[in-house]
Amino acid sequence: MTVQFKNNAFSTLAAGINDSVTTLAVASGHGARFPTIASPQYFYVTLIDASNNLEIVKVTARSSDTFTIVRNQESSGAKAFSTDDRVELRLTAQGLNDIAAEVFLDDEFKIQDDSDITKQLAFQCSGITSGQTRTVTAQDLNLTMAGINVAQTFTAAQRGTVTDIGSQSTTVTVNLDTSNNHKVTLTGNAAFASPTGLDSDAIGQSGSIFITQDGTGSRVPTFHDAFDFIGGTVPTFTTTVAAVDRLDYIVVSDTRLQCVATLAYS
Repeated sequence: MTVQFKNNAFSTLAAGINDSVTTLAVASGHGARFPTIASPQYFYVTLIDASNNLEIVKVTARSSDTFTIVRNQESSGAKAFSTDDRVELRLTAQGLNDIAAEVFLDDEFKIQDDSDITKQLAFQCSGITSGQTRTVTAQDLNLTMAGINVAQTFTAAQRGTVTDIGSQSTTVTVNLDTSNNHKVTLTGNAAFASPTGLDSDAIGQSGSIFITQDGTGSRVPTFHDAFDFIGGTVPTFTTTVAAVDRLDYIVVSDTRLQCVATLAYS
């Protein structure tokens, strides 16, 4: 946490200060009563004179009994203070606001079970691309999170998007990184290129590609060698007007998909 606190931290000024200096010294040995900080950490102290006039300052560094300060916090007004005026670490409105707005480090923010503090949930951000903020959105119902490295049984339907590649006349490029299922309408004798995302990370991915003839029909697709059909032979696809063939695939290597075609859906 960036803003720091310490219980019952108080002292007095070792020397008076005017309303513009950016350092102050507390009584000898009293600095240890206050938080030990390193940039970007800080804490707030309140200066109080004999007439109870006060100023809140932000302490951005502490070297023993000497504080580096930013004056006039929370519109308290910069003032002159005398030797032996009080210096106290108090809970301030800005300190509380800073906690509410805090961005925590991975090892700082954890959620723990209310009856067993040894059960904790931590969040890890190291996998995020530099300079990016990623948002996790919870559904409007109770849910159990799934993991990618454990065996599990889904107790509700899981639905994959069917990505529409659109109408293609010359080249069809399936992007395996977009979704598992795709559809395309042939408006010419289009060639299916080696899919985008066909790499070691895609091994085990499976899905379907729905191939539809346009209003003219007679469109004969061809396929890159990455598409591996039974017996090494590309089947004869249906070419009647508006016919739909389904190509089911599973990625078996970083260069190949094993495919089975089911033909002539209405």
